[in-house]
Amino acid sequence: MAILLYVGRGILLLGVGLVLFILGYLLAAYTLSSIPTRTSLRPCHVTDTVFVSDNGVHLSLALSLRSLPDSLRRSLILHPATRYAVFGMGERDFYVEVGSWEELDWKLALRAALLPTPSLIRVYGRQAMDSLWLSIPVCAGQHRRIIEYIAQSLKWNAEGKALLYGDTSYGQYDRFYQSRYTYHLWFTCNNWVNGAFKHASIPTCRWSPFSGPLMRCLRKRHAPRL
Repeated sequence: MAILLYVGRGILLLGVGLVLFILGYLLAAYTLSSIPTRTSLRPCHVTDTVFVSDNGVHLSLALSLRSLPDSLRRSLILHPATRYAVFGMGERDFYVEVGSWEELDWKLALRAALLPTPSLIRVYGRQAMDSLWLSIPVCAGQHRRIIEYIAQSLKWNAEGKALLYGDTSYGQYDRFYQSRYTYHLWFTCNNWVNGAFKHASIPTCRWSPFSGPLMRCLRKRHAPRL
């Protein structure tokens, strides 16, 4: 009987600890997504635009293909008519094994969230700008830093080509590239996007693992005033 009580108490404490951890994580996400970053850059002359794509859960960066350096552009497998390249970081197995949200495996989702796992950079092209993309005006230096951040996220071979992850893809011109980052609870796909803006000293929020709070933060600081 004493053993059962001991085990029951342990399960209860574990459950309470898990609930407190989840609440603390959500509180941190809400609080830090409301705190803006501070940048030392003075207002600069806007020369380019970076776009943020949002599917409701996952954010990606979209850039004009012509604005990419030759070394990066030559590494991408894109449709000849592509005008915009879209980059998104995600957990490797989640990207590869889950083709749609209907196929979501909760064991895989929990592993991706709770354990440090490898990540990939997904790259695909668009022939036209999506009207739902959020436009972030940037100066030349900021744009260069965004591209630098993307390039540094990729693994490169000795010939200066970004390394593909096998033949896995969502389509003929949709590819996964090997990433230098580890995906975990504190660094998600949305943290990767937020990190790009921090790297370029573009106003954003301190930390946000979720797409909604980060998009609200970016719209508040960059959406045109009506």
